[in-house]
Amino acid sequence: MPIEYNAWCPICGFQHNRPSDQTEHAREKACEVCGKLKPLSEFPRNNGSWDGHRKICLQCAAAQKVQGAARKAEVKAIEEAKPVQAHVRDAHMTIGRYGSFADMTTEQVALWARGALQRPTLRILDTETTGRGPRWGGGVDELVEICIVDGNGAVLLNTLMKPKGTMHPDAAAKSGITDAMLATYAPFSAIAGQVREFLQGKDVVIYNAEYDTALIAAAFTSCGQVAPAYQSRCAMLAYHKFCGRPAWERWAKLDVACQAAGITPQGDAHRALGDCLSTLALLRLMAGHAPVRE
Repeated sequence: MPIEYNAWCPICGFQHNRPSDQTEHAREKACEVCGKLKPLSEFPRNNGSWDGHRKICLQCAAAQKVQGAARKAEVKAIEEAKPVQAHVRDAHMTIGRYGSFADMTTEQVALWARGALQRPTLRILDTETTGRGPRWGGGVDELVEICIVDGNGAVLLNTLMKPKGTMHPDAAAKSGITDAMLATYAPFSAIAGQVREFLQGKDVVIYNAEYDTALIAAAFTSCGQVAPAYQSRCAMLAYHKFCGRPAWERWAKLDVACQAAGITPQGDAHRALGDCLSTLALLRLMAGHAPVRE
């Protein structure tokens, strides 16, 4: 139908300054993907849109569909080639950012902590790394120190190791571990057997477990040895839930969490042994709030 000058366009709802603007607008538009100006008939219908069509043309929409199917097939192939360990899968399937602590109350977290401390299989683990990787100027992040203690705080393993690469300056400044210190130590492959022995079949509590478990798995893969099978739980997620903090709030670093909890630093901060003992102290603090049941 004819459109009057300065009348409201029945297609887009905007008022046009010239009749020609409205006429051109009603017949064609540019695709958001390819940028080409095409007739409206070459755009998929969309009743929710102001002009009754989608923002991308039929050709680009078909290409996106093919690309999406290819990505899904690629992800499926990767998952089938490298199945996720059961304990990791179960933790991530739990709703929310709290991992396996998602549905727990403060009281339940405290009871979990008390139960963990009563298990003879409890191990507390912490590592230090070169601090390298794609996010920190390139390279591969590698283990340079590992410590494992039991539920009583007895040290089972505490050693440095020589990486293939070098320490990132920021990581060296933070932990105090330098390339010169690591030069005389053996690589991870020399202690892999001990690490496997102390972790195999154990209940391992780690502060920021997702980070450390990935590095340990990578270290075993790198030296061609079989990684241990163990159950890991994250003290960082547990403490976050224990404090009743919302899921969207930033996770507290170990030294910040200990300071907030009134825990005196246990040994050198940002060293594996000190962080293990601090994690154990945090676990004991949470367990101390567990109700006594007769």
